[in-house]
Amino acid sequence: METKSDKEYREIIGGNIRAARREKGMEIGDLADALGVNENYLELAERGKHEMHIAKLVEAGRILGKSLDWLAGVSSEVSEEIGA
Repeated sequence: METKSDKEYREIIGGNIRAARREKGMEIGDLADALGVNENYLELAERGKHEMHIAKLVEAGRILGKSLDWLAGVSSEVSEEIGA
């Protein structure tokens, strides 16, 4: 099995965060506020240009109802703690 590069994972994770955010009907500013980050930071992360800190990834998954595996593109499962 071929391993993905950090850049590939940044792009996958960022794209999945964007997709989940849009699926929930959230604007980028809404999620940025909920995460306590700058909107520009989140925009760059969604485009795979900036690596999010693991704590922010965990929080984004919780807010969006997605597991870290789903955000990383290695699982189609959603979080068991949706809305927790």
